[in-house]
Amino acid sequence: MKSDALKKRLYKAHIVTLNDIADLQRSDREALFDRLIDTASQISSKNTTSPWDYLSAAHIVGQHQIGLHLRSHVCMLRLGMHQRDWPEAAAQIFRMALVPLGHMFNRLPVGNTGRADVSAFATMALPEQLAQVIAEAQSLVTSNQSNQSQDDPTIAH
Repeated sequence: MKSDALKKRLYKAHIVTLNDIADLQRSDREALFDRLIDTASQISSKNTTSPWDYLSAAHIVGQHQIGLHLRSHVCMLRLGMHQRDWPEAAAQIFRMALVPLGHMFNRLPVGNTGRADVSAFATMALPEQLAQVIAEAQSLVTSNQSNQSQDDPTIAH
């Protein structure tokens, strides 16, 4: 199964590419997206990784599915408003309006971080910091899925 091989590769190498993200199965993408969003909401000011890194990573992971894509911008809007970063909040409202159009016309800028500091139309290479954030989240998702399958008596081992 391609997805299992991809999970093992991500877990071992901690290297993620935009192609790896595009190859994820829907359920794996959703689990990874949820992990990134949950982590962003739990970050304290003592953490060296910004919640914006996790939300940007979630945007990159989720932009292939309209629901996840919109949700990433809603989370970014909430954080921008919480931080009283009005230009960021305004940019998120604008991007939320663009999401359905981008999906309808298949015009999504792959790798775009979804933040106000980059063009909403710019295709981007995956930044190394975000690749690391995604790889770490993926390893936790993979680890949790392995633990759940070991604990489930209905799954033959």
